[in-house]
Amino acid sequence: MFAVIVENDKSIWDDKPGQAYHFPKRYAKFIPPGTKVIYYKGKLTDRRYAAQRLSKDPHYFGIATIGRHTRDAASAKNDLYAEVNDFLPFRAPISIRDAAGQYYEAIPDSRTSNYWRDGVRPLSEAEYDRILLAAELQTPPSSSVAKNAPLTASRAVPAISSSASYFSPQPGRNGRRGMEASIAHMAEQAKQTAAGSNGQVVERVLKNKEVRFSEPELKEYIRDLIAKQKSLCAITALPLQFHGEETDSEMLCSLDRIDSNGHYERGNLQVVCRFINRWKNDDDLENFRRLIKQIRSAVLED
Repeated sequence: MFAVIVENDKSIWDDKPGQAYHFPKRYAKFIPPGTKVIYYKGKLTDRRYAAQRLSKDPHYFGIATIGRHTRDAASAKNDLYAEVNDFLPFRAPISIRDAAGQYYEAIPDSRTSNYWRDGVRPLSEAEYDRILLAAELQTPPSSSVAKNAPLTASRAVPAISSSASYFSPQPGRNGRRGMEASIAHMAEQAKQTAAGSNGQVVERVLKNKEVRFSEPELKEYIRDLIAKQKSLCAITALPLQFHGEETDSEMLCSLDRIDSNGHYERGNLQVVCRFINRWKNDDDLENFRRLIKQIRSAVLED
């Protein structure tokens, strides 16, 4: 599950950002243990709190995972506390609207006047991923977080997806976060490629490409590919790099169709380095492998 949790500058609730979240019982169903949450602050209303915020405007400022719930013994209304694990702050605020002016959160027509009042707002996985991707390039590496963020020690290895699994070799201390961001990016790129290549006539006829997965199925399939490939490029065996921890953007992972004339479907996908996908383009896989071997041989001879 995914949700936004609100932290106000002034509040009757005993929140400890990055450590504990205090909330009324009615929200418990939206943030059970294991829920991936994004922290949110509303508009600045008291300038005394300006120095404690990333922006005076409404914004998202971090991610975390909800832990176990405990009853607030001092509450007559059965209010609850939730542990907050794996807190990771954003380096810069993420606006509530994207570059096109659209809200990241889908606001129901019936809630346009009071949507932002809720202290907990359920998110879809797609909404969560969009906010995460918007923040990814602004999120500091784990070493910077450990040094600068005065919060929980567990934040160094944030867990972004409940279905993500560890595998060997591990892609860095914060590789799980970067891997999930890369998976979301590859899934979105596949969707955009298919949407723009459905056989329509522009100056030429584009190849028809379909994504034959639901979005969650595609992400899970990409996770499995990365695990089976041991985080290595399927063509060159070079180590894949993930968003947020890359040292060379050309080594970022990229989703490739083995048969370039085929669809995004089981058995026709592999994860490769970005530059390899660009070089391969529409070439036949076996021919491309042959050319790569020739390059390797020439380099070794030199």
